Amino acid sequence: MDQLNKYEALGMNSFQLQEIRSGFMSGLTIQQVDLYAVPEFSSMQMREIRLGFEAGLSFDQVSSYAKPTMTEKDMETVRNRIDEEAKIAPQRQAELHHKHLKNILIFVLIIAGGIGAAFAGLLLTGSLNAYMQPLDLTLTADQVNIEYGSSFNPMEYVQSYTQDSKVELILPDPLDTNALGKNELLYKLKNSKKVVTKELEVNVIDSKAPKLILKQNEVKLTRTSG
Repeated sequence: MDQLNKYEALGMNSFQLQEIRSGFMSGLTIQQVDLYAVPEFSSMQMREIRLGFEAGLSFDQVSSYAKPTMTEKDMETVRNRIDEEAKIAPQRQAELHHKHLKNILIFVLIIAGGIGAAFAGLLLTGSLNAYMQPLDLTLTADQVNIEYGSSFNPMEYVQSYTQDSKVELILPDPLDTNALGKNELLYKLKNSKKVVTKELEVNVIDSKAPKLILKQNEVKLTRTSG
């Protein structure tokens, strides 16, 4: 192989060259072989690096122990540990996934049981109709302007609402129209189990031009000597 000539030129002995040859024969890439095809590694160190790649370890995993300062025995220990962890990891992941699914199932069963109990309670107490009853509240507008000091009747701004003996319309608190500014008024429509709300923005404004009224038609000015 022409590739081997490059390594022979580096002064590799026959045992080192055999490890390089074995790497190529097992399908390792040039990058993988180059990681250990250096004169600083003994043939036994090369073997541990080659076996790591052949076991499916990544380049970074093999690089973690591909150091000339490590003995081949230490390399073997690290390689076996990484290989063992790589085999255990999928098992741990499967166990965690199973545990996660189990927790989800328990949670769903608890929620379903709670919903079932609550639904049964609604049926027994006759409250289901109140929950299912549609409540509609429509105002004439979302925002209105009224004059300063004018009267304000909140019912005038209710266009329609669900009218039932078990439904209550709650109008907003009285509005002080002698104070200029913006007011948020809250309308509520409720039955025994739920409530809907609508907001009406009322702007108290003063659009009338001011008038100046004099108390006298004539005014006399007198000048006194100082």
